[in-house]
Amino acid sequence: RDSLISGKLVTTIGERHNVTGAQVSLRFIVQQALQDEGGSSYIGAVIPESNNPVHIRNNMDLFGFELSDEEMKQLKSATKPGAKNRDCD
Repeated sequence: RDSLISGKLVTTIGERHNVTGAQVSLRFIVQQALQDEGGSSYIGAVIPESNNPVHIRNNMDLFGFELSDEEMKQLKSATKPGAKNRDCD
């Protein structure tokens, strides 16, 4: 779980967009839903949880940046079940 919030891949991508690793992970899920035209890929629900006001604001600020096709590809590869190179860690 922590690797999807603070792992090397999400934090590196986050630094490029000046956002947190958690925001990258949430944006990844939302952007997959936005890009899915045929309904063939899995679309996960985004239900972030926090009691921290800063985290709550960050969790809602997902539309001020967009992940590139390459970043989406990297995240899909790293989160695929059984992925050998889980760069999120």
